[in-house]
Amino acid sequence: MHIKVGTRGSKLALIQTHTVVDVLEKAYPEHQFEIVVIHTQGDSNLKPLSQIGGNGLFINEIEQQLLDGTIQMAVHSMKDLPCQLKHGLVLSKTWKRADNHDVLILNHENFNEKGVVATGSIRRKKQIQQLYKDIEVVDIRGNVDTRLKKMKEQDLEGLILAKAGIERLNLDVNYKELPYQQMIPSCCQGALAIELREDNIELLEMVNVFCDETSDLEIQTERAFLKEMNSSCQNPIGGYAKVEKGQITFHGLFGLDHLYTACCTGKDPEQVARQVAKDIRKQMSGMVYITGAGPGNIGNVTLKALEVVKKADCILYDRLIPQELLKYTKENCECIYVGKASHNHTLKQNQINELMVQKALQYNIVVRLKGGDPFVFGRGYEEVQYLRSKGIPYEIISGLSSSIAGPGSIQIPLTHRNVSNGFHVITAHNSKGEYMDIDFESLSKSKETLVFLMGLKKVKEIARNLMRYGMDENMPIGILSNVCMESNQNQFSTLKDIQNEPISVSSPAIIIVGKCVSYHQENSKLYSGKTELVLPKIGKQKSRLAALLDSYIVHEIMVSQIEMIPYKIKEIPDIILFTSQYGIDGFFKYIEDIRKYSHTKFAVVGKKSAQHLKSYGIQADFIPSIYNADTLLNELIINSDQTVYYFSSDKKDEIDQLIDKCNYHKVSVYRNDPCLIPSMNVKYPVIFTCANNVSLFLNSISNLEEFKEKGVAYSIGKKTTERLKEFGVKHIYEAKQASYESLKELICHHEN
Repeated sequence: MHIKVGTRGSKLALIQTHTVVDVLEKAYPEHQFEIVVIHTQGDSNLKPLSQIGGNGLFINEIEQQLLDGTIQMAVHSMKDLPCQLKHGLVLSKTWKRADNHDVLILNHENFNEKGVVATGSIRRKKQIQQLYKDIEVVDIRGNVDTRLKKMKEQDLEGLILAKAGIERLNLDVNYKELPYQQMIPSCCQGALAIELREDNIELLEMVNVFCDETSDLEIQTERAFLKEMNSSCQNPIGGYAKVEKGQITFHGLFGLDHLYTACCTGKDPEQVARQVAKDIRKQMSGMVYITGAGPGNIGNVTLKALEVVKKADCILYDRLIPQELLKYTKENCECIYVGKASHNHTLKQNQINELMVQKALQYNIVVRLKGGDPFVFGRGYEEVQYLRSKGIPYEIISGLSSSIAGPGSIQIPLTHRNVSNGFHVITAHNSKGEYMDIDFESLSKSKETLVFLMGLKKVKEIARNLMRYGMDENMPIGILSNVCMESNQNQFSTLKDIQNEPISVSSPAIIIVGKCVSYHQENSKLYSGKTELVLPKIGKQKSRLAALLDSYIVHEIMVSQIEMIPYKIKEIPDIILFTSQYGIDGFFKYIEDIRKYSHTKFAVVGKKSAQHLKSYGIQADFIPSIYNADTLLNELIINSDQTVYYFSSDKKDEIDQLIDKCNYHKVSVYRNDPCLIPSMNVKYPVIFTCANNVSLFLNSISNLEEFKEKGVAYSIGKKTTERLKEFGVKHIYEAKQASYESLKELICHHEN
């Protein structure tokens, strides 16, 4: 058998692969092994892993060749593998792992604890800063030789690497081993991963012969911890397991701004990992409030629900909450729409569960805001069970159920002496969305009022079944849609007559059957529901554009967040350019004395940037006639001897073409880091205020192909439109001016 073994092309990767192949060649001389070098995205993209995400970065291209049969086996560093392998692939049992400690490579004989060290790992960065309070840490990428070369060229104090890599490369370097108490290593560090197709049983059995049981148990535990924490390279995470006499002891580390650790001992790898993860979450988690917002309008919201909404750092809200309630949130509250309509779920329930945990680790107060009452067919207890299993503290805040408030809003009494002694509330669908097995025989003989939720499509079938088991065919039936809202619709009939009538109301609706229905006072208001829009945005703050669009329901989705970067400049420029409020904020955050800039001219891209600049006491000297970067560049007169400083993000943009025109310097004062965006199924028009938001948002949605063909995109300007066209979006409407006001005018024209 000719076996091709895939690997990255770095010196370390080749040494690791040769180590595996040498063992297999000696054990199986009848087979031929060939090493195939494969270039991966991680080899060419040298940005910090915390910015680009490390999961799959070094293996995707290799796994693809495994799946298509180009290679039969692949050798990776185990720590590079994501928790979930691609469908059709498996790992062999783990061979004996190398030393999993981290080491500090020393560039000088005497280590300066106030100097500069380099690492590409946020986990290492956080821990080394705890060990040496005055140390400065810089990012570094590249293979081991490249990093060592950079350390020498930049005269750094040190470089943090894995001991296993140093030993495998047989490098003669001076280093200090960092014990576990000082530096918890990356999970699976020092272990090799051998990956194959799951249907290649013969080769899998050949490789498993060399399993080391102790190492295999350790790796099972550490990978289980990674999976349990649902981690990416954007969060510091680490851990190491040790096995003695059949007992696994695992130390785990995880954090956001701060690091948390926990330890557990046991025999089952998954149970041990799960307990450590649970203990860490208990330490770092905020409180989650499972909150009922009542149906329809804000008048049905309880005082306690309103209180937690006002305090919330993050709100995960459903489709049927009173939208006015979100106006009571504080300025920096992150509001995330997770609503579900029939066959149109923004997020599936398991994704909502995971998002609750993720946000609980990030914020002190998280509100899971649900329409009606969370424990009346609201999946509230499912969410409670998930939070409990993850060790997240929670509290239940009950809400007014639509099954009670809806009938009451049009004077249908669910109970009435001599008419109805009680009422039943029944759902027409189970957890799988299937029609429930309802005991119509018992219900039809009941003298109580019947309330059916989520049954609009089954209303005629419900009526037939009730008559089938003996209920009077003239029994009144009411269908109440959008209860307690201005857009409510109602339809009344009898069990018999409803069979021949068209259903004239829309979802969501409740169905009421019983004599009490005849007491209703008809509400004749016509349906006038608000249009729903989606707005990808930067940062947690409420969007000013969403506030302008107050006649619509705007679902704000945070796709990136801003982090300011300290800066220093050597001279006072003649001209300073700003194209965003974040550039202005970054400039002023680290400024020492604004009086030094008394002769500097300030140019901004638009009126709103000028207003933001004025809030710092500076009047803009130049605003282009059209609010975009192209016009700014064309209209701004810059002499060849003038010095221009552009305060912006760390990413290249169209302003950078000035570099050919003058003495130009770009100063990076903020980073626009992408957020972890849950995959969504988007059905509403989407508003895009910059090209970067287009990429981040469209790459995250689950129905991209459908959106490209049928979706509606509102664009703030030329560059944003160009990016939408690159994605293949067909229905694009562009604002006349690159301003929120112009966008609002555009949306109002098309949506009304």
